Amino acid sequence: MKERLQYLFIMVTILISIRLWSFQPIPSIIYNLLSIGLVALLFFISFHFFAKGKKIGKQPFKRPVLLFIALPLISTIGSYIYHEQSFLASLLALRLNFLWLLYFVLHYFKFPLKRLIKLLVVVGFIWALVTIIQQFTYPIYFFYSRDEETRQLLRAGIYRFMAFRHHYGIFLAIYFFYRFNTSKDHKLRNGLFFLIGMIGLYYFGTRQFLASAIIAVGYIIFISNKNQKGYAILLTTIVIALGVFFSETLFGRFIKMTQEDLSEDNIRLLAANFYLNEYWPDDWMSRLVGNGMNYYDNTDYGKEVTYYEEAGLFRVDVGIIGVYNLYGIFYVISTFYFVIKGMLVNYISNNYLKAIYLAILVTTPLSVYFDNYTAIPFFAILAYMTDKSTNSLKTI
Repeated sequence: MKERLQYLFIMVTILISIRLWSFQPIPSIIYNLLSIGLVALLFFISFHFFAKGKKIGKQPFKRPVLLFIALPLISTIGSYIYHEQSFLASLLALRLNFLWLLYFVLHYFKFPLKRLIKLLVVVGFIWALVTIIQQFTYPIYFFYSRDEETRQLLRAGIYRFMAFRHHYGIFLAIYFFYRFNTSKDHKLRNGLFFLIGMIGLYYFGTRQFLASAIIAVGYIIFISNKNQKGYAILLTTIVIALGVFFSETLFGRFIKMTQEDLSEDNIRLLAANFYLNEYWPDDWMSRLVGNGMNYYDNTDYGKEVTYYEEAGLFRVDVGIIGVYNLYGIFYVISTFYFVIKGMLVNYISNNYLKAIYLAILVTTPLSVYFDNYTAIPFFAILAYMTDKSTNSLKTI
């Protein structure tokens, strides 16, 4: 019974964080209230186990997780000094960042990795199905984080509904390709789930995540057992050949769009320059603590940020530059520390996790999600899985 309740709690945490794959018929206020309730439960569980003095063993990822919690809190100093936003408003803006406590709760639960993997696979599989099916049911769609009233849906021949959360789709594709490439059993099943994950990423409509998954797949091929090198080379050749043959069909519009996006008037380039060089107080300390997170448009600082966003200048669109502007240089360092640590630890099992960290690293310059409440549970689970899959004495 205890294990079932723990499993239910983890599952509910994931589903609420991704808002049931962005299921829109449920009002946002319901998701918001449930998310706040989850954070309160995480605090309660963490305090309960801490007060009892429960020992949870080695935690190689404890340091970067604590940094992801602490540095945004430190940035509230910046929003107070430089933008006159109260500490209370800043804490309210950061309330869902405490979903990182899930990492410690998983350790307290000593949650089995096999059950976590199954849960991630199911969430990723449903995400992929939703993303694929809605391409063919349009104009009927229920799972989306953007619609035609806010932004243009159709881009490069794909309806970009951007349902939460593509990281589970990346996990699905990489996990099953690893199984396909290393196991002699269930080849058809593993290959099928891999393809579903990749098709989901293709129809997600954002090139960088599909490219990161392809790079991760290539990495898995070349870290295969030495006895499989011939097979790995053959498989790589086939994949490249198919990619070249179908390049126009699959990626022609993406390539054309990429070329268009490189124009000097690209709004992302303007936003990158703005948040890297211009939107800073005249104080070198601001580069250390950041400007802090605005509390939506409920404060003067929030109204100022909203003004720039209405002009198309979004921090979230410029990845590592955006979080640098929010939380300062140490958050940037922590971001790369988290990802590189995951690639360099000495794995004793679940070696495919290295490929997942590689996929994250590839997209980090453009997309950072370590402060995004829809993605934090995924990264907390990933960190916990890495802890349990490595020789903790040899981690960095």
